[in-house]
Amino acid sequence: MKRMGLMTGLMVVLLACGCATGRRGQRGKPLLVGTNPNYPPIVFKENGLMVGVEADLAGMIAARLNRPLRFIQLEWDEQVGALLTGEVDLLMSGLTVTDVRRARMDFTDPYLQIGQMVLVRRKDEAKYADVKRLLDAEITVGVENGTTGDIVVQQKLVRSRRVQYLDIEDAALDLIRNRRIDAIVADAPAVWWLSSKHEADLVMLPYALSEEFLAWGVHRDNAALRSQINRMLDDWKREGTLRAVLKKWLPIVE
Repeated sequence: MKRMGLMTGLMVVLLACGCATGRRGQRGKPLLVGTNPNYPPIVFKENGLMVGVEADLAGMIAARLNRPLRFIQLEWDEQVGALLTGEVDLLMSGLTVTDVRRARMDFTDPYLQIGQMVLVRRKDEAKYADVKRLLDAEITVGVENGTTGDIVVQQKLVRSRRVQYLDIEDAALDLIRNRRIDAIVADAPAVWWLSSKHEADLVMLPYALSEEFLAWGVHRDNAALRSQINRMLDDWKREGTLRAVLKKWLPIVE
């Protein structure tokens, strides 16, 4: 009986040590964040560094988890595959929550509500004073290939012709130079950023074509990470921390 008691006690000690080691190992393991850094001010590269709303929040998440942060730069269409194969733990790339994406992965709680907005040449602003004029117009619209803006243009601007770009900044330059396109449709943060950067030439129209939410992609088998991040978001919303980060990069956020 004494031997059985000793063995049982030893097993408990070993299990406890194993659990502690597992927790320490997780804390030391890098948090691998997949991103496509072509979406200022949400996430982009500046002087070789990852910056923007999601870059700041990724750093805060990693610090809270006590894990070093490592960004994995991916092409837009590589992201979900990288998450599913375990190449990354989390996707932070200005992702809108859609049913199509939900079919392949889970999302954290949203951190920002946005819409698809329209950017036009300042001299053309009066042509599209209300959404009906825009929808009735036979114009050429620039979109970033494969994005929610691309889908919204196909669904709503049915009289328009669509031109796809790999980089929305290239579309803005074409718009300024009166080449190829008459307008751009993209997420509100991107349109606001471009209108600020090219204020003399471009203006954001005062209405949205849709309503969406930005969140982060998590593997379906990683419910623990999703729950941890959702708790962080709850804390940051309550404390005003999230709003402060958003206002730093997006002064127009309400």
